[in-house]
Amino acid sequence: MKTAANKTLTALFVSIVMAAAFTACSTFPHRPADQAVRLRVEAFMTAKVNKDWTKAYSFFDSSYQKTITEQQFSKKIEKIEFKTFTIESITVAADGKQATVKVKSDVITEGFDFKDNLETQNWIKQGWKWYLHVPPKDAKEFFK
Repeated sequence: MKTAANKTLTALFVSIVMAAAFTACSTFPHRPADQAVRLRVEAFMTAKVNKDWTKAYSFFDSSYQKTITEQQFSKKIEKIEFKTFTIESITVAADGKQATVKVKSDVITEGFDFKDNLETQNWIKQGWKWYLHVPPKDAKEFFK
């Protein structure tokens, strides 16, 4: 009798756990890749407009962060004032792990006002998040 009751309780417990797991999975916010990239680009560019260099640096992929320290990044980027930005286009690769984003921005640097400066950003998916990818050679060139 005790064995039958234990089996019933075990089956009930497993059913409840499975139901909870399926419910959690169905409510997990899944966005199409282009929307997920757009949210990351908007947050990155907003951090630049707000001069939040620590937050902006956090959007770069791990290879960039191994090459360029946050202090190096902040020292170079703080000379640029980002005024506004517009995301012109987002193209996600067929594999869903890379995206190319065209962003127009108005920036002021060293007394020059650049309007509608078009920048091509390459984003890669690492784990569940999208990160800005700057090839190591390009990153070092920026800091010469």
